Amino acid sequence: MKMKQNEWIDEPGINASWLSSKLGLELSAFVALDFRTRDEATDYQSGDVLHLDATVAQHLPLLGRSLTDTFNLGPLELKEVKMNGKIVPAQRS
Repeated sequence: MKMKQNEWIDEPGINASWLSSKLGLELSAFVALDFRTRDEATDYQSGDVLHLDATVAQHLPLLGRSLTDTFNLGPLELKEVKMNGKIVPAQRS
């Protein structure tokens, strides 16, 4: 639950990573979908959000040490896509 908002966010996701011990190359991806509940205090509900994260990194040994003691260098791409618009409160009579 967000501290400043009265909503819950469920975020199921899946992660996949591959690391070559010979090359020191890492490929990682994470995909998740945020499902938001209605804020009861304001009667407002934000739209759901799809998260896409991808990393390509080269692990470089620090001071000639093993692959576990490394410095990582590479691009990281983060993308968030709103899956649906905000859901406005119902009209009250």
